[in-house]
Amino acid sequence: MISMLNWVAGVVFALAPVADANWQDDYGVALRSTKQFERPLLVVLDTRARRLAHIQSVSQNRQVDDRALLEKYTLCHVDVTTAYGRRVAEAFRAKTFPTTVIIDKSASVKLVSKVGKLNDQQLHSILVKYQSGERPAVAASPVVCKT
Repeated sequence: MISMLNWVAGVVFALAPVADANWQDDYGVALRSTKQFERPLLVVLDTRARRLAHIQSVSQNRQVDDRALLEKYTLCHVDVTTAYGRRVAEAFRAKTFPTTVIIDKSASVKLVSKVGKLNDQQLHSILVKYQSGERPAVAASPVVCKT
């Protein structure tokens, strides 16, 4: 009985940062929230078995504190083992998991899609680059004309 209580206490402690991060399970709800609040949408498509570990990893990045960056995003984690999750994964054409996608603040353009688990530096770089919810400006390259 004591080991069960310890386990429950450990799970509650582990989930505390996840609750703070406000992850949404429903992609449709997250998409509407993105449009309403004009914030980019961070979607993680993954299996239920790895879900909590992945969300906790994203929510409590050990190398750099990305919690402030995460607050600039609408957050959604879809369980691809459910019928609903499989439909969402198909819509994203995702076949390998986890797949992480960032959608612009108008909820109409996919800004980036990454397959596989992101390390702390990759995650930080993506969160910084897309935090405005707009496509990053691309510098125009000079056109060289030969005469």
